[in-house]
Amino acid sequence: MRRWLAPLVGVLLALALVGGVALPVGAQGEAQTAAQAQGWTLHTVQPGETVSGIALHYGVTASAIINANGLRPPYTIYVGQTLRIPRTAPTPTYYTVKRGDTVNSIARQFGVTAQALIATNGLRPPYTIYPGQTLQIPGGGQPGPGPGPRYHVVRPGDTLIRIGQQYGVPWGDIAVANGLSYPFILYVGQVLTIPGGGGVPTPTPGPRITILSPAADATVTSPVRVSGWGRAAFEQTLVIRILDAGGRVVGQQPVIVQSEIGQPGPFSADVPFTIPIGTQNGRIEVVDYSPRDGSVLASASVNVRLRR
Repeated sequence: MRRWLAPLVGVLLALALVGGVALPVGAQGEAQTAAQAQGWTLHTVQPGETVSGIALHYGVTASAIINANGLRPPYTIYVGQTLRIPRTAPTPTYYTVKRGDTVNSIARQFGVTAQALIATNGLRPPYTIYPGQTLQIPGGGQPGPGPGPRYHVVRPGDTLIRIGQQYGVPWGDIAVANGLSYPFILYVGQVLTIPGGGGVPTPTPGPRITILSPAADATVTSPVRVSGWGRAAFEQTLVIRILDAGGRVVGQQPVIVQSEIGQPGPFSADVPFTIPIGTQNGRIEVVDYSPRDGSVLASASVNVRLRR
């Protein structure tokens, strides 16, 4: 009997780990033993459970469970589903940054959250990375520095905005910390990690748009490299404008914020402008326009010297 039972358990275990099906009761014991030999604990999802709640129960990160089971946004699980819970820290994975990479694009490539990547590598706003830089890809169950993070159990009527106001944390940061994606659906009983209490940096709680370069009163020539940090209301697109001494627009170009929709991120673009020969005072503006009526939702500016 054992000759055919062992292969059967192996097949059922493979189906459970790949497809998320529930194991028959008679096979659960041997499946659990086989999983433990490979460094996993098997968990059968119960009514009302969420990924965050299960992670809290086992003392691992939600991203570790998401990665171990190949879950995709919005990370929905269902009653009876069998999940792999990592019991040991995986061998660190490293990535060498290439030209055009951003924190968000690398996080998407490896199926981790941008917040986890930021925390693992100790990045600070505006989270600039450069070609040739080596980043560690966060694994499951690795404790972070400092005191433990704060948690919030979702109650009826809760929204990300309301929870953010309660803890004094931008709602977008909570979404990033928990791997939530649009339309940001919450469930009663869901356990959310509140960033900022466990050594995890909170992205840009300051102005909606910040210009990092060029510096104030710098002398610039065409095209001028304009970079900074911000968030955009429409398709992640801001507009960079170059104004001359008379306030006339002499150069204009859209720029895309390198982040998930609705989240803050870096931007950078080379913007050409045209002025008469010589040097004059000018101004660089970065503007976020409303997609509804074209009104200005947010802006930032820096005074410069324009030279041709």
